[in-house]
Amino acid sequence: MKKLVLFIALIVLGISSNNLLAQGGPDQKFLNAGVGLSGWGVPIYANFEFPIANDFTLSVGGSYQSRVERYYYLPGQRIGWRHNILGLQIAGNYYFDNLIDLPSDFDLYAGIQAEYYVWRTRLVDNKYGTVEYSGSGLGGAGISGLIGGRYHVKPGKLSLNLQLAGGTVMSAGRLGVSFWL
Repeated sequence: MKKLVLFIALIVLGISSNNLLAQGGPDQKFLNAGVGLSGWGVPIYANFEFPIANDFTLSVGGSYQSRVERYYYLPGQRIGWRHNILGLQIAGNYYFDNLIDLPSDFDLYAGIQAEYYVWRTRLVDNKYGTVEYSGSGLGGAGISGLIGGRYHVKPGKLSLNLQLAGGTVMSAGRLGVSFWL
């Protein structure tokens, strides 16, 4: 529980210090949302990304995913596990746009993200009902690298984004839209 409180405090600090840290950086804030790829279901994600310095941004967000593992033991009896995972992420990104002189329709970035997730696992049995699994709870902190790109469909309004990250429970890849704020 202490880790979760510390993680949330870091997120709040990051959001509240936005105006203090931005020193002539990119004046673009994005609301990103979409779907991801993962071995634990299809995550749905959203995050808020804002500038903190020249070519550097910070994003804060979350994801949700669900996965069912089904087992059949006896004829007519179905047993399986349902996993629900809620994730919190914070990421720092460096934009290469100015460094490699990209056209204004594209963004290319790389970064590092910290993640924390809460999961709930239930045993689903059509004969005895649903049983809570005692291993559910808080945990699963992780750090991974990421690389991503954005194509501005309507500059100033809407962009498409693609992001790949190290093999994490949250999402190994993401595809979504970015709304300019």
